[in-house]
Amino acid sequence: MRYLYEGLERLGVAERTLFVVTPDHGEAFAGLHARNRLHAEKVYEENVHGFLIMQNRAAPGPPRRATRLASQVDLLPTILDVLGIERELPIDGVSLLAPRPKGRVLFFFSRQQHGLRRGNLKAVWRKRREATELYDLATDPDEQVDIEADHPEEAARMRARHREWREAMKRRYESLVADTGLSEQEVKDLNKKKREEVFGKQVGPLQDVTICPGAGCEGPAAGRSEPSLRPGEPVIVRLLWKRAGSYKVQVFVFSPDGRLAGLRQRFFRDAQGEAHVEMSDVDLEAAGRYKVRILILEFNVTQDVRTRHFRVVK
Repeated sequence: MRYLYEGLERLGVAERTLFVVTPDHGEAFAGLHARNRLHAEKVYEENVHGFLIMQNRAAPGPPRRATRLASQVDLLPTILDVLGIERELPIDGVSLLAPRPKGRVLFFFSRQQHGLRRGNLKAVWRKRREATELYDLATDPDEQVDIEADHPEEAARMRARHREWREAMKRRYESLVADTGLSEQEVKDLNKKKREEVFGKQVGPLQDVTICPGAGCEGPAAGRSEPSLRPGEPVIVRLLWKRAGSYKVQVFVFSPDGRLAGLRQRFFRDAQGEAHVEMSDVDLEAAGRYKVRILILEFNVTQDVRTRHFRVVK
C-alpha cells in the first residue's frame, strides 16, 4: 500500500484519489467453532466480520467513523456519495453517509451455511436444512450459546425471512438468465469459454506437495503421506512445481484441536522445479494429527489449495 500511495504522490494524483481498503471476508483463527478454519465454509462472526477504511484527502472536515452494521453491498453507494456522483439507476445497498435504516436485515452465505442478522440477533443454518442456530451477539459475541430453543418464535421469523431471501435470489438469477435468451447450461458454458479466452486454460501450478520430517526432505521419508515429527522440529513443506511462474505461498498449520499452530508466507519469483517452505516456530507441544493447509496465489488470485497431515509424537 505504501508503494502504491508513494507512486500516486509522485504522479501528482494522490490528492484527488479515493483510497478504499476492505477485505472480502474475515478469517477463522481462534478455534471458536468446530472444523471452522480460514473463511470458506462458515458464516460465524470470525468468518464474516471485516473492516472498511476510506481516505479522501480532498474531503473537508475531520475523519468520520460509522459504527452501524453494514454489508459489502453498501460499498458502491458509499463510494458514489463520497465522490458526489449521482446514481442513474437503482442499486443495492445503503450508503454509510445516508440516515441509518431501521429494522435492516443483513444476509451471509458460504458453501456450507447461510445466515442473517437483525440488530443483535443472528441466525445460522446449514444449506437445505431448517435447523437454526440463534445467537444474541450483544451478550454472546463469540456465538457459543444457541438460544433457539428459548426463542422459537424469533427463530421461526428468521427462517421465514431467510426463505423469502432465497426465493428472491432465485427469481433474480432466473431473470438474468432469461434476459440472455439462453438456457442455464448455455450460460454456464459461455462463462467458462469467456474465462478461458481472457485467462487461458488454467493449469494448476503444483504437481505435488509433501510434508517433510524435521530431518529434511531427502530420501524416502519425504514421500510419506503423514510423516512423524517431534516437538521442536521444523515443519518443511516441499513444493514440486508443474507450471513455472511467480507465486505467493501461504501455509497454515492447525493443531489436533483446531487451533492455529503456525503460519508462514513466502514469495517465489520465477519458481520452477522444487521449492521449500520451512517453518521453525510451529507450536508442536500437543501430540496427535496436525493439518497443513497450503494456498498458492498468483497475482493475488488463489490457483491451488492443498491439504496435508503429519503427526507429532513424544
